[in-house]
Amino acid sequence: MWKPILLVVLLVGGIGTAWATGLFEDVSLDTIRGLVEEAGWWGPLLLITLFGLEGLGVVPAFPFLLTAAAVWPPAEALAINMIGALWASLVGFTYARTLGREFIAQRLPERMRRFERRITERAIPTVIGIRLMFFLAPYAHWALGLSPVSLRAYLIGTTIGYVPWVVAFTFFGSAMVEWTSRQPVEFWIVIGAATVLGLVALGAWRALRRQSAPESSD
Repeated sequence: MWKPILLVVLLVGGIGTAWATGLFEDVSLDTIRGLVEEAGWWGPLLLITLFGLEGLGVVPAFPFLLTAAAVWPPAEALAINMIGALWASLVGFTYARTLGREFIAQRLPERMRRFERRITERAIPTVIGIRLMFFLAPYAHWALGLSPVSLRAYLIGTTIGYVPWVVAFTFFGSAMVEWTSRQPVEFWIVIGAATVLGLVALGAWRALRRQSAPESSD
């Protein structure tokens, strides 16, 4: 009984903080960086607390990850990002398993439910795989929360699966943001066109394979 109550208290505190600071109106690197710098010694705790809102799908996680990398030294930023990411995952997991179970079950994409069958046989490797593919996607928290995976297996698999993502965002995220901001519009048009052409080619190749399969079987 105490778990839902504790979750509600923590979430109300996080949502209240985000509302009072105007975070909901402007979720940006500059806004979040200003908040944590003004908080002084409380900055790391504030950022980790705000991470929890990602677990509900209220705000994205990427500004938080990049803010830590920009404000603190690499080792400290890495620890803050990992703790914050795990906190967001725990919030999403607990919310799906308790308060929001029925609401989420009706809205969870079917592809996320396919992992439930694997969870019962290979819990930790499956959680690691989901995290490597989807990282901090709220649907991943929720799908695992609705699954029969234990909290222990969830935290172990999530921690392992998060390591490459958190390291990449902490050490290279800011550089990537700076690099992408310097690229002209034409660059992104070319990238977008190449992506579309690649997806079309992949779809055509799969269609040809499906058509040739019955012929080869004959």
